[in-house]
Amino acid sequence: MTRYPFYLDGPIKLLKQIWKRLRQTAVFIVGFLLVIFGLVLIPLPFPGTPFIFLGLVVLASEFAWAEKHVERVKRLTHRGKVKPKAAKPPQD
Repeated sequence: MTRYPFYLDGPIKLLKQIWKRLRQTAVFIVGFLLVIFGLVLIPLPFPGTPFIFLGLVVLASEFAWAEKHVERVKRLTHRGKVKPKAAKPPQD
């Protein structure tokens, strides 16, 4: 970890806070736009669901509430996967 002279502690902290806020804002905008784009595509003949999920994944990189939704979607999709049963031979 880099140590700065004592007189730079204030400005360095401020720049780190500004960078963090800018990053959160950019992630929010990109993720929100992906979710909205996916919602717009649902009634159209294009797959909108992957865009919604991708938007949630982008949002989850910065926000805990979005991570909870991603985990819920993962759990629901895994629940939908059912192992196919072996076909029984026809009984004549």
